Amino acid sequence: MKHRWNKLYEYRWHAGISSLVLLLPILMGVLFWNGLPEWLPIHWDASGTPDSYAMKWVGVFVLPLVLLLVHWLGLLLTLHDPGNERQNKKVLGLVFWIVPVVSLAMNGLMYTLAMNHPIPQEQINALIFGLLFVVFGNYMPKIRRNSTLGVRVPWTLNSDENWNKTHRFASKLWIAAGIAILVTAPMPTKIILPVMIVGLLAAAVIPVIYSYRYAQKYESA
Repeated sequence: MKHRWNKLYEYRWHAGISSLVLLLPILMGVLFWNGLPEWLPIHWDASGTPDSYAMKWVGVFVLPLVLLLVHWLGLLLTLHDPGNERQNKKVLGLVFWIVPVVSLAMNGLMYTLAMNHPIPQEQINALIFGLLFVVFGNYMPKIRRNSTLGVRVPWTLNSDENWNKTHRFASKLWIAAGIAILVTAPMPTKIILPVMIVGLLAAAVIPVIYSYRYAQKYESA
């Protein structure tokens, strides 16, 4: 545990600034407090219609704090992983900003809808997911073998060559899926949703199949 805190201390500025950004929605909620309804939408169905609500104080204060807890647990697990001792600095830097970006996007959407401002939610989701796919895809080849980041399956974890080949392949796939999602952003929901689902499944499943087949072909002897 001491090692975890030592590593986190080494990245204290990254952790501190990213945590402050993550908590910005609390400040936004306080500023717009009087304009917010007593119940805030916190979950939406596939069509973008709110289907779950929380009391105002929960949405404004509790949700960002829960995300902060998730953020710090993720940082501790990532920095504690021995495989990340020599991890690419840009990759580790990206890890610090995943949850803060989610916090800003989720809470911004929640406040906007709560104050009855019409927004093209599905189109915005497509833009966010598409950009995330492209960014993550760009970073994939830079990830060094570890047990917390990247395509973590037995075949990649047991071989540097398999790890590198799989992540270079996954990089192209994630970028292609991100571009496809971005292209659909101006289109109707009936087109956006299937493309997002197919893109997510392809990005998650196909690299695993690739890693297995690579191991069977080149490493089974």
